[in-house]
Amino acid sequence: MVNDTITAAVSHFSTYAILDYPPSPAEFVVSSLAVTPTSVKSGEQVNITAVVSNIGGTAGNYNVVLKVNGVVQNEKAVTVDTGATTTVEFTLTENIANSYNLDVNGQSVAFIVTVPAPVTTYTQTMLPQITTTALTQPQLR
Repeated sequence: MVNDTITAAVSHFSTYAILDYPPSPAEFVVSSLAVTPTSVKSGEQVNITAVVSNIGGTAGNYNVVLKVNGVVQNEKAVTVDTGATTTVEFTLTENIANSYNLDVNGQSVAFIVTVPAPVTTYTQTMLPQITTTALTQPQLR
């Protein structure tokens, strides 16, 4: 087939059929899941990236789902041409010190949230000024 045209030499009149198989449907693979940084302080942001590849025969849409400790946190729909890849990015901020397991369509990675070191500030406390007065005792004679 050239330019969507099939050519064949025919030396007699007959019925011919041309068979073609349709391309395979879109098929997606998620890879290269990464979280940066892997350890943050409470309230700091982490970046999550995953590569989505279409290994099927046609372009298609794919729903990329981010789960944190098994709970859906975010979803993004992507369209990927056949044979192409795209990078999907998420950001996440957690405020509780813990280890968090991330799952993106079956791929997993973890990160840790720590409590920031307490900030200790010292202030000078003013002590009251104590003054003493000399007491006189009666003198004995």
